[in-house]
Amino acid sequence: MNKIEFYSEIPEYQFNKNVIARKWLKFVAESEKKQILDLEYFFVSESKITEINHKHLNHNYKTDIITFNYSFLTYITGEIYICIPVVINNSKIYSINNFEIELWRIIIHGLLHLIGYNDLSNSEKLVMRKTENLYLEYFDRI
Repeated sequence: MNKIEFYSEIPEYQFNKNVIARKWLKFVAESEKKQILDLEYFFVSESKITEINHKHLNHNYKTDIITFNYSFLTYITGEIYICIPVVINNSKIYSINNFEIELWRIIIHGLLHLIGYNDLSNSEKLVMRKTENLYLEYFDRI
């Protein structure tokens, strides 16, 4: 099926890199011996991400990404919510004021969660960051 969709719920941001993103995400999944069945990215506001975080995770704060994993066996299916204002702020801290690099990092971060990577412990965070960096390098070649 390979359905990968992008939706913006905030009028001031429209994601316009659908074709390259789909190609890259499929490449990453295949590299990890997985197949994308149904993957949806939602670009949302701070209030929406806070609402989702509170409702589903019982956290009362904003975050850059929330991933809902419905994957099974080697098939990836899930929903990924990305808060654009938080990504903008984080780009100033982590990506030398480069919003696009930070956004691609968050996009791949969500997929890596669906693949099975975690970032709860320091050692998991190191593996996650190393894997993000690996696939960000491949992005330029796609």
